[in-house]
Parts: sequence; structure tokens; C-alpha cells
Amino acid sequence: GTENTGGTENTGGLENTGGTGGSTPSEVIQVEYGYSTDPAHDVKGSWYNFHDPLGTDVAPECDEGMDGICYGDVVGTKVCMTGSSEQVPCDEYDECDYDDYWGAGIALNLNQANEENAPEEAWDGTRFGGVEFDVDNPWGTGFRVLLKVLGDDELTYCYDITDSGTYTLRWSQFRLDCWSSGNPSIPSADLGNLQSIAWQITPSTIEDIDFNVCVSNVRFLD
Repeated sequence: GTENTGGTENTGGLENTGGTGGSTPSEVIQVEYGYSTDPAHDVKGSWYNFHDPLGTDVAPECDEGMDGICYGDVVGTKVCMTGSSEQVPCDEYDECDYDDYWGAGIALNLNQANEENAPEEAWDGTRFGGVEFDVDNPWGTGFRVLLKVLGDDELTYCYDITDSGTYTLRWSQFRLDCWSSGNPSIPSADLGNLQSIAWQITPSTIEDIDFNVCVSNVRFLD
């Protein structure tokens, strides 16, 4: 199965609430040369991608510190990533190396000025009810959406998805380390201190995988 104890992390019910439709362009977050500004929701930040240290290659290649450079040609509402992930190595006791093989993701910092080396700042999600977005995942790769808390690299709330479609998720559906059952939903204290939202490909323990995924029409719910 896909489990992950690295920087981004699997199980949880699949919820696809609207096929491949979406919100109207006036409601969704626009991307302008790799950066998004949405005054209605106080969102401002760079788009980027990230990947594990050993097992995954992505295109375009970028990281959190590049201030939108890697998606500098992207205008509209859709951000994409292609690549491949090696099979997660496991030993005879089914102990797997999720520290080095946890996949890759697309992310949006939610409160970061559009200038070189601008720090990530906290974004308050308590003013909203959740998030809606479209996913294009034609190869059916393991996939999850993450809420990253500012200042704690080990603290991640997530929800597992797989199929292409429109997803409408309330904040209460995001659980701590969602690959383990029974964990709590995100509390108000952490929801009010968010750094980013991300969409992560999860690798397989039985085979190498290729992926070609896009996220689009992101909007926050009233």
C-alpha cells in the first residue's frame, strides 16, 4: 500500500463530488506567471513543486524557494507536473523507506509576497469552510491533498483522492496523518496558521510509476 512518513504524506475515503465540472473563472484562484493573488480570500503566493530526495523525478523541476520561477510561464487556473517515482524499497519485515521515497507534489503558498526570498507567512483558514478544486489524474496514481502548518515540518493534515474530477472538501475532512485511521481533524489553531495547500503523488510499494497530473480551479468555500 501507499503509506508515508516523510515530509508529505494515505488512507481515507475517496470523495469526488462533482465529476469534471468546476467553479466559474470569476470564483477561482488565478495564476499569473506562477504567482496567485486572491484579495477576496487574502491569498497571495507562489506555485511550486517538490519531491523526495531519492525516488522521484519531476518536470518542471523547482522548489519552494524559487518564488514562482519554475511555473513562470503559467497563466490561467491550471498547474501541472509530470514525472516518475521508483518503487518504495521495503525489507523482509515490510519496513519501507518512506523517508527517502515519498513522491512529489504541487503546492501553493497561501501568504507570501511576490518578491525574491520573501518568507512564508501564516494564512487564516478559519474564515472559510473548506476548499474546492479540479484534478486531472488520467493514470489513476495515488494522490492526496495536504494542508501544511507554518513552522512545523512534521505537522500535516491530508485527505486521499485518486480519480480525476471536482472535489469539494470541508476542513473537517482533513485529518492528521490521514494514512493512519482514527486520527483527529485539523483543529482551529492549526487551521488559522496554514502555510500552504499541496497535492501529492504517493509512490507504490510494488512497482515504479509514472504520473501526469494537473490541479485547477482552486477556490475556498464560504
